[in-house]
Parts: sequence; C-alpha cells; structure tokens
Amino acid sequence: MSRVIAFVVAAVVVLAAPLTAAHPTTTERSWPADGDTTLILAPQTGAVVSDGTVVRADFVEPVVAVVAWWSRPGDEAVALPVTVAADGLSATLTLPGPLKPALRHRLSVRGTTAAGVAMRQVVDYYGRVGQRTWRGGPPTQVMTGASPVIGKRGRLFTFTIEAQTSLGSHLQGLAQGALRALFDEQRGWTARGRYRIQRVADPRRADIRVLLARPPLVDALCRQVGLNTGGIVSCWNDQFAALNSDRWLTGALIDKFASLQQYQTYLSNHEFGHGLGLHHAECPYRGALAPIMQQQTGGVAGCRPNGWPYPHGR
Repeated sequence: MSRVIAFVVAAVVVLAAPLTAAHPTTTERSWPADGDTTLILAPQTGAVVSDGTVVRADFVEPVVAVVAWWSRPGDEAVALPVTVAADGLSATLTLPGPLKPALRHRLSVRGTTAAGVAMRQVVDYYGRVGQRTWRGGPPTQVMTGASPVIGKRGRLFTFTIEAQTSLGSHLQGLAQGALRALFDEQRGWTARGRYRIQRVADPRRADIRVLLARPPLVDALCRQVGLNTGGIVSCWNDQFAALNSDRWLTGALIDKFASLQQYQTYLSNHEFGHGLGLHHAECPYRGALAPIMQQQTGGVAGCRPNGWPYPHGR
C-alpha cells in the first residue's frame, strides 16, 4: 500500500502535493514506486489561503509522531503545533499569519509509524492578494499593500501589479507569476546589484506599471509610442509593461518553452527589462540560452528559451 499523507484545507477539501516516503535506513525516494498507484487529489498544491486556515493531514496507517514546519518567503522555517487524532490516522494544524500576498509559503509535515517508517508531504500555498479599483487612466484593479525593497544596491525602481478591470479575477495569478519572476534574488533583475525594486500600491508612485490587459487595450497603449502589437503581443509604452492577456494565459505563439510558467517568467522579466531602460538583444549563437531581452514569443532563433536575466545565478 502506498504510504501517503493527504491534506484537507479548512476541513472541507483535500489538497495534493509531491508525495515522498522513506525508511530511516534507506535513501528517501519518490512515490509511486512499483506496485503503487498515483493518488490524484484536488485542489492542487498552490492553493490560495488566508491566515488561520485549518489544514488536516490524513495518514493511510497510524503514526506515533507528527511534526510540521512552516516557511514564509525570506524567513527561516518554524515549527508549528500539531494535534494528532487518538487513532493516529489524522492530524490538524493552523496556518499562521501574516501570509505575504501572492508569495509562496511552504508547509512540510512528517509523520512516523510505530515501525519507524517516515511519511512526508510538502505543500506550497500562496497568500491572498488584496485589490482596489484605480481609475486614473484605463480602469484597473491594483494589488494593494507594498513590498520591502528587493536588492541591496543599484537604482531603485518602483512598480505596481495591475489587471484591467474585466480581468480582475486574474490578478491573483498575475501577482503570483510576476512576483515569482521579479523577486527572485538569484536569477532576477536584482541579482547583480544594478537594480533594486519595490512593489507599491499607488500607480502615481510607480516607475513601471505591470498591467495584464486584453488585446484591444494593449494595442491602444502600445500605439501611444508607435508600436503595432496587432492584438497578439505585449509591449512597454514608457509607463505600462502591458502584458497581452492571450499570451499570459496561453503562452508563446511558437512555443519552445517548457511550461506556461516559464513563459510567464520570461514575459514578466522581458517587459520589466524595457521599463529598466533596456533594449532588445539577439540570439548570440545557436544553442545558447536566449538573452532575456531577446524577443521569444514568436520563436527563439536557434537559442534555447529563457525567462531569467541571470539564468546562471549571481
């Protein structure tokens, strides 16, 4: 029988995550192994939660000890109190606040059976995004609150995360995807000390407004600086990093990217790079990683797709 932990959020829905198991005398290995079956649960890891969300872990056999760790972006993991049921087949815990909006938080739960077999599951959650309407131009939903300054040196650029009002339901996903890219301090724009960035809530204070918009609005914004996006691509118009919603939700025109997430990372960092004052680059040679400022939506011209300014890290 597969040894797994199933998570239930708010004691109502079951949450899935990568499943692993290990015996203390063996190297930890991933399930499913031979003879095991894949367990598909919903919703998937990546659920959006709030402070105080109750999570239940269900075990397929009794455990004698359960421990849990919780980590927020930029913080050390901390142990959480866990209440184990009398039969050892389940445990509950409460996710502590504050949850950082749109950023990944990680929960790791480990239980041990009487025979000494360890069962572990790791689940990623995201904090819920607050939003408000902004009408100082095209009506948008703006992510509320502000972030700390990311980066230690370089010129400071402020930015907002916004969605066209009719796309307000996608603001959470935009924030998760864009901030995953922009706040990566190993591979992102702040890695080499040239730039510092900070998310703000007031568009009037923003150097760069990252905006998810439908193709007609993107086209209108891009025409302001003489660019023809044709309802298809995105642009920087000296104020907005205007992300075409078709591209954000479905991917590149000629898709060489490994996943939609990789493309969204590219799109976020590429248009943000224009906001930093950078121009387009070309593929240096066949087989190279594409420079982040290379246009990759329509193909990669012999390069390999890349979403990072500094893909090899600092």
